[in-house]
Amino acid sequence: MKTRKLQTISFFLSLFLYNYFFWKEGLGINLFIFSLLIIIILIINYRDSFRSPNVQLTFSGTVLTAIMVVIFNSAEAKFAHMFSFLLMVAFIHESQLRSVTFAFLHMVSGLYKVPLDIYRRKNRELQKFPRINFLFRIVRLSFIPLCVAFIFYILYAIANPIFGDYAGRLWKNFIDVINSFFENISFARMMFILMGAIILSVVFFRNETRIFLDCDLSFSEKLSRIRNTRRNKPAAFSSITRQPIYAASVPLFRSIALKNQNRRGVILLILVNVLLLAENIIDIRWLWFGFSLPEGFSLQHYVREGTGFLIASILLSMGLLLYYFRKNQNFYQKNKLLKSWAYVWIFQNVILCFSVFLRNYHYIDFHGLAYKRIGVDVFLILTVFGLMTLYYKIKEVKSVYYLIKINTWAMYVILVGLSCYNWDVKIGDYNLAHWNKGEIDVDFYLDLSDKALPSIYANLDLVKEQIEAHGHNKVRWITYLDYNDFKTDLDKKRDNFLRHYENHSWLSYNVQDKRAFQELAGRELSEMSER
Repeated sequence: MKTRKLQTISFFLSLFLYNYFFWKEGLGINLFIFSLLIIIILIINYRDSFRSPNVQLTFSGTVLTAIMVVIFNSAEAKFAHMFSFLLMVAFIHESQLRSVTFAFLHMVSGLYKVPLDIYRRKNRELQKFPRINFLFRIVRLSFIPLCVAFIFYILYAIANPIFGDYAGRLWKNFIDVINSFFENISFARMMFILMGAIILSVVFFRNETRIFLDCDLSFSEKLSRIRNTRRNKPAAFSSITRQPIYAASVPLFRSIALKNQNRRGVILLILVNVLLLAENIIDIRWLWFGFSLPEGFSLQHYVREGTGFLIASILLSMGLLLYYFRKNQNFYQKNKLLKSWAYVWIFQNVILCFSVFLRNYHYIDFHGLAYKRIGVDVFLILTVFGLMTLYYKIKEVKSVYYLIKINTWAMYVILVGLSCYNWDVKIGDYNLAHWNKGEIDVDFYLDLSDKALPSIYANLDLVKEQIEAHGHNKVRWITYLDYNDFKTDLDKKRDNFLRHYENHSWLSYNVQDKRAFQELAGRELSEMSER
């Protein structure tokens, strides 16, 4: 009972702080302070859960990403923090959870399950207060009669002008009362508080649904051999006693089936290894050493479409190995040849990943940086890690659950790592200083976050050169072929940022926005003085 009261007090206190910290504010130091306060309350309520390694890991990730929000205020840091925070809460509530996947599903289910449980508990609590419960019941029962009465109200108002005049005055007074109420409490703010209440209810009140916890605990990281047998089945009848004669146990999964599957797998892996070897030899000779772009060759098609198909082939390869190394094939005594070709296949796919990385590298070297190009490299890192864990799964006879668990944890670590870098500023600086001026996407500068604005303004001469270089191209694919049009829209983006920044209080403070505001405001003042 004391725990429930403490959770309820914590919930309402946090909801009040949530409304104070975030209404009409940006995310910055307010997110850092609020997260620390919530963590302190969670430590008080769930002290024992913080001994779990998963809680400690996600706790570290949550604090680190909160700091990155204050320093960089990037979209990556904000998303990583919110994901890490909710993941940490899931592990705190159910410390037996092992995988990111089931912890995330447990948290998502809580977004509707916990508020529903609170609503039901509220109804049970109202039973203790008959008068209040009676009042709520009257309100619920009156809904449909009021709707019907409103229809008759409209009909009478139209049919009788005098009644309509009185009804109009009454309706006007009612609207005035509603408007005066919503002047102080807007509908948007009510929705904002409701959203916060739903999220905080999941944080402080445990999701009692155990379906995802039970699923997580039901899986094993290590495969075990399945020995299904037919027992107590009569093989024949005795000619003397006419009683059934029971044969010895007969394996359901006959060795001939494993042998045939093994042979098919070996033949297939030999064929695809030969094909991939040819692909890798071509890539090594052309991409790895002395790469040069032939005249008339479409690097865009080679990287975009080609990279997509190669990544698909790598994923298909991993699925193929998972198919062949399932169940009892892992324990077949004569599967050494299949394993050997699988290891060769994995090694060749790692080489292919490096070739795809080089394709992306040459594309960046020719066209500059962008979000998707960075995303390809991140995906390749995760793919190589996935191939390494696939090798370990085959060698140590691990389960698919092990693969999912270890790779989703790797994704979480990468997500936290991505929040520790100022990508927008890096992209802007790299593209502005790029050697291939006529192939840089000038339009993309306006898609970068406001943190990149000082760098763009400091290098407007380079932007102008890039726009002029695009004018000499045979195919013109950017929107801003006029520097003045680009400068006009850039100024609008800057003015919008300055206006929003000035409307925020200290709660929205972060290092990058503060630096950008100071530099842009100073530049604007100097431009005005020059005029």
